[in-house]
Amino acid sequence: MLQRMVEPSPIRAAELVSAHITISDEVGGYAAALSRAHLDVVRTGEGCGPNTLATESFDDAQMFAGLIQFPVIGRTIINDGIIAAALIVRAPKGTRWCEIDVSPGDLLLYGPGAEHIGVSPVGVEYRFALIDLSAVGLVAEELQIRADHPARGSITRTSPSAAGRVLRSELLSIGKPSGRLGNPRTTSVRLMRATAQLLADTSPSPTRRRACHVSSRRIVNASIDYSDRIEGRPSIAELCTVAHVSQRRLREAFYDTFDMSPMSFLRTRQLSYARERLLTGEQRVTEVALDLGFDHLGRFAAQYADIYGEHPSNTLATARAGARPDAASSGT
Repeated sequence: MLQRMVEPSPIRAAELVSAHITISDEVGGYAAALSRAHLDVVRTGEGCGPNTLATESFDDAQMFAGLIQFPVIGRTIINDGIIAAALIVRAPKGTRWCEIDVSPGDLLLYGPGAEHIGVSPVGVEYRFALIDLSAVGLVAEELQIRADHPARGSITRTSPSAAGRVLRSELLSIGKPSGRLGNPRTTSVRLMRATAQLLADTSPSPTRRRACHVSSRRIVNASIDYSDRIEGRPSIAELCTVAHVSQRRLREAFYDTFDMSPMSFLRTRQLSYARERLLTGEQRVTEVALDLGFDHLGRFAAQYADIYGEHPSNTLATARAGARPDAASSGT
């Protein structure tokens, strides 16, 4: 398990909230970096190394350069009053964000309260920005343009319009996940200008944006929320009742979203919870497995090892030996 933080030189410290690079082989290590969104992510395989996230955070914007080196699935819920933009830099086969098989150069725009759901295999590289809508509005006033706010919960993929190309360029300038960001204060200002210009782009072209489907996301989100409420693994029948769909439609929704069945997704999620508990060193492997609904301990151990590359007893032993690193923190 590896986590570390690298501090860049202060840049206009009065405006800089935090700046760091997080290298972590635990999902919580980089999930904690998002202060303007909620990230619920699950690891799905061993991978080839730790995930890396370079961040710069200001009062009005938060910017990320990320590299996926172990596969994950999950969802990100954008806070109210925030707009988000994501640029795909590298996208291996199987990369699916918001039910779209994304490609390098794809740009996704998220409205306040939007729920991003994604499948990110090893090798995905991206740039991501979370910006206060009020700040975008002020920039639009300075530019003397009308930048309408995106609809709440909306997720769109932009076409290569002039404004879209500018925003892509600014996102790419954020930097690389393996190194310090260049001039983040300048980049954040230019990023807000590009976002305002994109929102003001009212081209009537029907190909300007492709809206993501909502129905499958709704079904999946309802299923996840119900699973969280009962703190267990629900049956297919329960999920169909909660989502008001047939078993066939439920299965289609999960394959559309995560390319796996509902039970495979929920089992993987339970394995993630099992790892969190084992890393505390407070419970035995048998207690954790049975508490989370794994009745066959041998099968639980094999499924756990497929994802984390070690037996659950090894994870517990490491945790009890005091080798677990502290959770990643932000530098100021």
